[in-house]
Amino acid sequence: KCEKGKLWGTPEASAESLYKRLGRALRPKRDKANPMGPDEFRSGAYIDYGDLSRGFGQNAALAISCSNDAEVIAGIERAAAGDPGSPDTAIRSGVDFVFGRLRELEYFRGWSPSETPSPHSSLAAVVAQTTTLIQQLYDSLPPCTALIVYSGSGDPRELREMQALQSQFKEEYKVKKWDELSVRWTDVEEQKLREAAAEARRGLGFLVVK
Repeated sequence: KCEKGKLWGTPEASAESLYKRLGRALRPKRDKANPMGPDEFRSGAYIDYGDLSRGFGQNAALAISCSNDAEVIAGIERAAAGDPGSPDTAIRSGVDFVFGRLRELEYFRGWSPSETPSPHSSLAAVVAQTTTLIQQLYDSLPPCTALIVYSGSGDPRELREMQALQSQFKEEYKVKKWDELSVRWTDVEEQKLREAAAEARRGLGFLVVK
């Protein structure tokens, strides 16, 4: 760090945050709050669950922490429409890029661990709510807005199970004989791991311009 600077060894040393890059891009005159006023830089918002003081949220012009999907959608709408009470000019007139994450469907299906039990009684109920919220978001967006909805990944549950099995095998293999192992790792398990990894990488996405 003395030779290469304090950022050496951190993600920012090799990759610039999208939000920082946006902050260096000028808004064209047609997108400025005051077309004849001083230069305005583009800005972005990050809306997600939990503590946003670290990770992507720390570089966003606007970061909104939420506890459910309805709050996420409300945060996206607020960021896109603008917050008149904000002292930041870029946020007052609406940001240029918004990232928000809906997680209730993910939690219900067990794709990620959740600290609180799901309020939904069935998969159909949470799917219906998710699609209703996406439709609500689309309806609230201004014209010429690009909306991208994507899953991020496929089902990761089998992959996690196979990784846990592999980890257990490696730990036991260090101290036990082959016939004493409680789990075996053969080519069959290796193929299952590869298939599970391929399934976890297979996501789903939609893109529309309003």
